[in-house]
Amino acid sequence: MSAIASITVNRVAVTMPSQEKEGETHDGAHVLVAEIAERLEELNDIRCGFAGDLVQHLACIATNSRRAFDLTVALLHCNYDDVLASYQEQAERRGVTKQDVHWEFMHEVAKLERLYPVLHKVIMATRAQALAHEDPIARSETVGRAGNVGCDS
Repeated sequence: MSAIASITVNRVAVTMPSQEKEGETHDGAHVLVAEIAERLEELNDIRCGFAGDLVQHLACIATNSRRAFDLTVALLHCNYDDVLASYQEQAERRGVTKQDVHWEFMHEVAKLERLYPVLHKVIMATRAQALAHEDPIARSETVGRAGNVGCDS
């Protein structure tokens, strides 16, 4: 029977017997969940109750828009690739048209506007920077919705 890291104690993996059937493999999700749980615990140590609030906000975003959730998670760990990628790059990667990507982005991120207006403005302002070289219609639409918001807001 193999052992898998299922929890961490003081950042040291604790192994427990695997419940895998012979021939099955794990995808590593359990290790990531353990790491996330540890980080949430650390967050609560720094600021009581903040981890629960963060999880609740992320869950709300995920419930309303998976795309907005993906963008939010990426931005939280400073990965701007999806927000800054041109519509053309995204369209080619996904096998759809630029218009499809633009429409989806505007539609999905707009769902954040009423729930998390500051997050919405940050995403739109970041996207507006990426559109400086693209379609003027998309650029003006994004800039108009974002306003003059910097990441410090």
